[in-house]
Amino acid sequence: MPKFVFPLSPDHRLLVLIQYNVLRAMMTNMSILSILHRIPLECGAALSVKDLPSPPDSIPPSLESTSLQKQIAHDVWVDLFPWSAMRDNLLTHRGEYDEDDLCVDMVGGLYEGFDEVETRGLIVWGEPWSEHGWEVEEI
Repeated sequence: MPKFVFPLSPDHRLLVLIQYNVLRAMMTNMSILSILHRIPLECGAALSVKDLPSPPDSIPPSLESTSLQKQIAHDVWVDLFPWSAMRDNLLTHRGEYDEDDLCVDMVGGLYEGFDEVETRGLIVWGEPWSEHGWEVEEI
């Protein structure tokens, strides 16, 4: 019998798991903020994410809206990050970055069929609503 060599290492699925965990964290934060109904139609596949962590009883301070978030109409995805300064920076600098490119940079192309999470992206190691549960990789 010929030897079969698979081109990917046995841990290659870990990269997709990292991306899935980011998606799961964002879905959890949407649940905490009671905004799951605002998922855009093109993101409907995200609703298949199961077994979200049990959320805290109330909105944690890390997800509370800043005064800028309350003043500026914005897309729901901005609200999902547990860093108030990042949310304010995203709003302050909107129009200066491409939202689709930012999404690919953060999630590593999970839905685009390519995987670059080993060189860029977000990693969630802990509770999705905790600013200490996330790691941001340099690009």
